[in-house]
Amino acid sequence: TFNNVNITNLSGPALYIKDASQTYVTLISNTENFLVDGKDYSNTDATGTLYTQSPLTFQGGGSLDITSSSQNGISGHAPLTINSGSIKVTAAKNGILTDNITQLLGGHLSLEAHVIAINSKDFLTINDGVIDIIAADVGLQSDKTLTINGGSINISNVRNGIRSQSNLIINSGNINTYSVQNALLATTTLTINDGNIHLDSEQDALIANENITLNNGTVLAFSSDPYGSGTPFNTDTFTINGGILVATGNKMTLPNQHTSKQSSLMLGAGLANSMVHIEQSGTDILTFMPDKGYDYLLFSSPALTAASEYTLYSGGAAQDGTNFYGLYSDATYTGGEKLAHFTLKGLLTNLSLS
Repeated sequence: TFNNVNITNLSGPALYIKDASQTYVTLISNTENFLVDGKDYSNTDATGTLYTQSPLTFQGGGSLDITSSSQNGISGHAPLTINSGSIKVTAAKNGILTDNITQLLGGHLSLEAHVIAINSKDFLTINDGVIDIIAADVGLQSDKTLTINGGSINISNVRNGIRSQSNLIINSGNINTYSVQNALLATTTLTINDGNIHLDSEQDALIANENITLNNGTVLAFSSDPYGSGTPFNTDTFTINGGILVATGNKMTLPNQHTSKQSSLMLGAGLANSMVHIEQSGTDILTFMPDKGYDYLLFSSPALTAASEYTLYSGGAAQDGTNFYGLYSDATYTGGEKLAHFTLKGLLTNLSLS
């Protein structure tokens, strides 16, 4: 039980859990607790301010501040579970490093790491909670399947946002990433079943060696590579079966028409802060305000159906409604210039206005 605990060990871990069948760290509500290590570890086997060789579970409603000046914040060789609590980690290496199953079931994690914020050598599962990440290399990483079932994940100032050395599965949750290189990466498959996802990357927004599949949810994928090599999607097979997608970039990987079930629309270049609006008989289909210019825009929605007619507008303004990183819903659109009236053809329509 942590009740305003303050532990500093200048020669190693502040807390070393060596031999226990199961350890619970209970953070008493309305308490502030601190763990701090030193730069020189007398025991080189221990690699974190909080180091465990036994299964570890965090619970309770208090706060815990972990600082590592030379190692990882939390590290160990046993399963790690975070049920609740407010945990802040500042680490010279990884924020959390485990070689066993890691589960985040709730609480509020704030991680600042010079390498990887959460690095699991096994399965990594996120069910709930708030996770705020700043990291030099990767936000979330797992060697096996990485599954996100819920929660709110905010990642910024990273090279790569979320990376799985196996499969990456997103079933729900709110995800927001700003990455210098890539936002979502999977060595094998990347599947999005639901969620609200905003990906802003200077190179590729989503990468998977085998395939990327969008089944549901709202996905905004922006690639802003100034050299033109980045794309919102980098994969062998890109499939869209459902959901809402708005993707912009200087290159564009098109959805596979043989595997996809939902129609998509490709548009040409657009300017920053110039509204793109599509409607059908007065019904709003897309109202989108990009914050940077692009050469291509890919849009997919259940509201796009083959052989139906639509009208495309440029410019104008949107009032009221909800703004999700430039994507408006339930807004009032006015003042745009009509560019085209077109009919959707099959699963992929490339609308050229030249």
